[in-house]
Amino acid sequence: MIKHLSRIVTNRSALNKHVRELQKTVLGNDAEASSDSETPVEHDSWSDEELAAVLDRGLDALSDLRLAWLHKNPIALFELFDAINESLPSNWIDLILADAQRLRKSHTKDQHLEVPHEVAPSNPLDNIGRNTFGEDPVKILVTSRDALVKHVRNLQRKGQAVVTENWPEDELQQILEQGIDVLSKHQEQWLRQNPIALFELFDAINENLPSCWMDLILADAQRLWKNRPSA
Repeated sequence: MIKHLSRIVTNRSALNKHVRELQKTVLGNDAEASSDSETPVEHDSWSDEELAAVLDRGLDALSDLRLAWLHKNPIALFELFDAINESLPSNWIDLILADAQRLRKSHTKDQHLEVPHEVAPSNPLDNIGRNTFGEDPVKILVTSRDALVKHVRNLQRKGQAVVTENWPEDELQQILEQGIDVLSKHQEQWLRQNPIALFELFDAINENLPSCWMDLILADAQRLWKNRPSA
């Protein structure tokens, strides 16, 4: 279980595959689901203390009961994946580097993204304001890890109804190619209330680096660089 979960939370493709399979079986979307599918999917987040312990010591810090909780909790899996890739804990670095090496081999040389050394004077994030409810726009949630994690935690704190559906593949591809503006107001609201779809789109954007999203991706990278801890 630990080896399997360790790969899921350090490999984006494995994580997305696991979440899709989890939803087919646990959420009853598969006609051939096993009797285990009656077990409800989990939606709660990590406590700060437990997440810190896992980052520091690995999944050995969890009991068998908590490992089972993690295995069927898409939100906690995505949160741990993001936390690992953001903080790069020493206990996880071998797995992170192994996955990075796999990704590097799977891409041809002409697919490498060259980041400019000079920062453009204007930042696209500066021109995007919050909505009338003080919430970040969806396009910020799916390009900024900090904003996304904060939004999901706020959803859970407020006890709001959470949607747990994946994207239809054709719709996800359309958004990657054309941007968030292809969504209707109803679809945008669905996305805002759907942690799984938000994390899935965030991962797809950062994995594929679509041209129409690059300004926002680079703007968030610049923000993280400016706010990095002093050496």
